[in-house]
Parts: sequence; C-alpha cells; structure tokens
Amino acid sequence: MRHHAFLLSTLAASATAQRCDSPSPDIECSAVPEIAAYRTTSCTPTHIFLTRGTDEPYPGRLGNITSLVCTALGGDSQCGYEDVSYPAANRYISATSWCESAATGVRNGQTQLKEYVARCPASKVVLMGFSQGATVTQDLLGGGGGPLFDLCTQEANKGLDRGQAPGTKAVVTFGTVRRSPSEPYSVGAGKDFQPEALRDGELKVGIDQYAGVLRDYCNEGDQYCAKSSSPLALENHLKYFVQYQQDVVDWVVKTVKGSKI
Repeated sequence: MRHHAFLLSTLAASATAQRCDSPSPDIECSAVPEIAAYRTTSCTPTHIFLTRGTDEPYPGRLGNITSLVCTALGGDSQCGYEDVSYPAANRYISATSWCESAATGVRNGQTQLKEYVARCPASKVVLMGFSQGATVTQDLLGGGGGPLFDLCTQEANKGLDRGQAPGTKAVVTFGTVRRSPSEPYSVGAGKDFQPEALRDGELKVGIDQYAGVLRDYCNEGDQYCAKSSSPLALENHLKYFVQYQQDVVDWVVKTVKGSKI
C-alpha cells in the first residue's frame, strides 16, 4: 500500500513538472486542462490574443504564461484568450510559405481584434506572440510586409492606429523576426543586435504608437531576432518562457490592473 501511494505521488509530481513551454516540451499546451479552460471568444474583463510560433499547435508555448496571467487576474470570470487563426507554416514548405502564412495571420488577427472590440468595448486587451507569431502581432498593430529570409516578400499591410485598437493595454512579443532593435520597449541581451528583417520607416512609426504598452523580448544568439549576434543556437529562440515567465506575468498583470479603458 505504501509503495502504491509512493508511486502515485511520484507520478503526480512528474505530471506537475511537465512543461509545454520549454525548448523541448513534454506535452502540448493544448493538452493542459488549466490552459484550455481559459479559451473563449466571450467578453471578459481582460481578453488575450495569442499568435503561436511556426509549426506549433494552438496555443503554442504561450499557453503557460497565459494561464498564469489569467489566474492572477482572478480566473476565467475575469480573463480569457483566443488564438489568432493562421497556418504558422514554416519556410521549408515552399519559397513563399512563410510570407503567405504571416500575411494570413495579419489579416485574420486584425479581423478578430476588430470584431472582439466591437462586441466587447469594455474589455482590456492583451496581445502576445512568439516567433512568426511575434512578427504577425507587431505587423497587425504597426503595419507589415517586406522581404524575409531571402526567399519571399510578405504582402504589405496597414497597421491599426491606436484609436482602431482601443483597450489594448499590453503587447508582449518574443523572438520577433521583423523588429526594431535598441528601442525602449526592447528587452533581453539580444535587444541591440540586428534581426532577420528590420522594422523601419513607416513600420517603425506604426509600432511606436504602442511603445508604452509593448515589451519585445530578444535573446542574444537567437537566429531570428538577433541574427547579427554569435554564436547562434536554436535553443536561444526557444527558451524565453523558461527565462522570463514570471517577469512577463508580473508585468502584464501590473499593466492591466493599473490601466483604465
């Protein structure tokens, strides 16, 4: 009996230790009940739009942080999330797959955000994106488009002026492929390095409208957001959620609680 109880406690501890947001996740975030419980398109006091990274199943590695934010804000009566619907296709499918995927994410994300704000004008809105999803997040807000990976040119799009995205209280991006380095909203040891694609000109002016509510995380050695750094390693692109989980949760919760519509 004692052995049986010990085995059960060991298995429970092992299950608790599993992470869906690590560089090599043990499980998918979609399989974690406490994360899935917050998924909704209904009006909630705080609503989070998640844009997952390339090849990730919904909601991707953003799931753990989202669950922790919603729990800290008071549970599912106070907070929920929805996924931005898009392919999150990788660039090895075809020469144009990444650019087409990102453009689809921008179109769908803008539509979802506008429709939600129209239905739920009293909600405070948070946007979070990782990798390709980080680029989509910044593109839908600040405008996007242009060459990527020496493979394709992403379709240009206009961003959303602050007045078109009322209620946006926090934006968090990780490992953004197209970004502006060395900005006040840049976070991490890779923040001053050149990315795969530079967000400049009108695209920088567009995203700078959100500078006061934006945090853009970039690790040194991340081959996408800090391409000019070395040595480059994929793990540096995948470990944000282990490194910065509590920092992000604390900042988002503080920002949301301290803001007014």
